[in-house]
Amino acid sequence: MAKQKNNWYIGIDVGGTKIQASLCKECGVVVASAREATPRNGTADDTIKAIVSAIAKALEEENKSIKDIAAVGIAVPGVVDPMGAVVGTPNMNLGGVKLKSILEKKLGVPVSIGNDGNLGALGESWVGSGHGSKSIISICVGTGIGSGIVIDGHLLPGACDAAGEIGHMHVLDDGPVCGCGNHGCFEAIAGRLAIERDIRAALDNGETSVISDLMAQKDGLIKSGMLNTALKSKDALVTRIVTKAAVVIGRVCRSVRHLIDPETIILGGGLMEACGWFLMPIIQKEIEDDHLIASKRKREVVYSSLGDDAVVFGALALARTDIGRSPFDAAFNILPEYPELILKSDGSIEGKKKTWKESFYIRPDGKEKSWKSSASPEPDDIASVISGGVECLYVGSKSGSVLSDECKEFLQQRNIQWKEDSVAKTIQSYNKSTARRATIFI
Repeated sequence: MAKQKNNWYIGIDVGGTKIQASLCKECGVVVASAREATPRNGTADDTIKAIVSAIAKALEEENKSIKDIAAVGIAVPGVVDPMGAVVGTPNMNLGGVKLKSILEKKLGVPVSIGNDGNLGALGESWVGSGHGSKSIISICVGTGIGSGIVIDGHLLPGACDAAGEIGHMHVLDDGPVCGCGNHGCFEAIAGRLAIERDIRAALDNGETSVISDLMAQKDGLIKSGMLNTALKSKDALVTRIVTKAAVVIGRVCRSVRHLIDPETIILGGGLMEACGWFLMPIIQKEIEDDHLIASKRKREVVYSSLGDDAVVFGALALARTDIGRSPFDAAFNILPEYPELILKSDGSIEGKKKTWKESFYIRPDGKEKSWKSSASPEPDDIASVISGGVECLYVGSKSGSVLSDECKEFLQQRNIQWKEDSVAKTIQSYNKSTARRATIFI
């Protein structure tokens, strides 16, 4: 299939409950997204129709057609062979389906298929917390536990394209049965479903917990946010069970260092996002308690900076790589279009489409937005500003430092550099930067 000159791409995350298609620019900016429900009780053809429908909706949102697309990248929760056939997917109907060839015939553009854990790691390596690291492992701690390994911009697929299944490492003899059918798997000990199982068993055994009231409000479900609430209330039962999971996560991270010695370990997923403040110190202590001398050298253990977007960016990176435009190749490492800022004599700042007299910020995609938060940013504010992946955040203020220690820690934990300065110097630094960046002027 001939290479196309277009610079638009589609990145697709096929999940157990939803299929999300994102229309992306080559530089890694998501312009439009559309969703379809995953037809869990339907056939493989139904799922393929849902994928095609999500693509059509995303294109329609920006008045584009499939002829504008250079390539499509798709992430699926399962094993994919080198020819783009899905070997197997849990709780889905794509097992044995030659998804790449089917979609290429339907769409008429190159299609790349990969495992969602692997592609999440690829996205983090490109524009997320792994940017600049030569080797990373990204571990997603959510309902289950998945991962991906990237070395020098290349995924480590394994002999049968099944590498990165860290959730199914054996960690406990005679442990609980895992969804894969084995006993004592990592995710059967430390994933959210495992935590929920252990909490329910303790409640059935007569223990008490605030989680009971929280469950009653959510139709009996136990979500990561509820675990966070219980931990903050110092609930003894939840604290004990989540601590056990955190210790296991830390020990697996230590073993990962022994096995592949990655420069950066990235921890993401719903459980980490909700309860990372509690989990991370325990995980880091387990890693630091390593007695192996070689493991004492400094390496990073950080949070994911992309969250759910990591999979879409990874699918885009894979699609670009397969048509010869790898974002890890310096010749094709394209940045978004950033405005050239000008400081006016009255103190206002001229951007691309507007002259700003009030506080504002510029996102990683180069779009300018009014700053509506308090004068001093909170970590949640910073998260919104950097959404989409940055290497550096520039902060300009008329009143000295505005980044709190909490905000600096938030950035450091995501491997993001920051620089605070006067408005004039921040404009100068932002304009001269060659990094993927964001900025705030307060």
